[in-house]
Amino acid sequence: MKNLKYLKKYYENLRNLLNSIGNLSSLKELVIYNHCLKKLPESFGNLACLEKLELRECHQLEKLPESFGNLRSLKELELYFHSFNKRFETLPESFGNLKSLERLDINGCLKRLPESFGNLSALEEFDFRCGKTVPFFPESFGRLKSLRKFEFEQEVCHEMMTDILENRETPRLEDIQNNAAIRLPESFGNLPSLEELSINGKIAPLPESFGKLKLLKKLALRFGFYTYRKGNSLLSEATSFMFIESFSIAKPYV
Repeated sequence: MKNLKYLKKYYENLRNLLNSIGNLSSLKELVIYNHCLKKLPESFGNLACLEKLELRECHQLEKLPESFGNLRSLKELELYFHSFNKRFETLPESFGNLKSLERLDINGCLKRLPESFGNLSALEEFDFRCGKTVPFFPESFGRLKSLRKFEFEQEVCHEMMTDILENRETPRLEDIQNNAAIRLPESFGNLPSLEELSINGKIAPLPESFGKLKLLKKLALRFGFYTYRKGNSLLSEATSFMFIESFSIAKPYV
């Protein structure tokens, strides 16, 4: 088993993985579909050759072990918990030690990203669907020097737009106002490689540093749940980029 390189486990009623999984020293790709899985063992961090990990439909998983940061070969990570999992609220502080991570896809109700998140020096693509929560972005986010593409979506906004398209109903003002706004950190404008940005949700006033994103080529702000900075509209700021090639923004409801 030590020479095993690929492993997929579908819909088994395991609540916990055995500690022995850490002995799979040659494992390169691991895919787990499990509704009942509650925790990963600390030995999980011993998977030194793991390059791709998918955790899907793990609706009861409560957290990742602190040893998770030891996965130094990990390049691709997909965490699909959807809005069913209310327990999984954050990533371990060791997460920032994943120096080889290039692509991260999260679908779940995270409330915050750890301060170490900015240490992901190889991260190029980040797709973040946060359910109905509004996560906290640490100031370290601006240190993601390799980040080229960032997509963010709030599930509640998707639900509102579905109502409009299918039922032709206009969302109530109180529903929109109760949907807390996404607040980007002031350091966001320090992302030196960002080329594509897509935000689907209600946006708080953009940080002053936003205009520093000189390499931004594609900007999409969907469904119109955005607010204005006093005396200066989001539109005028976004169109100030010298090299922007594609810009789209929905008509606001508020």
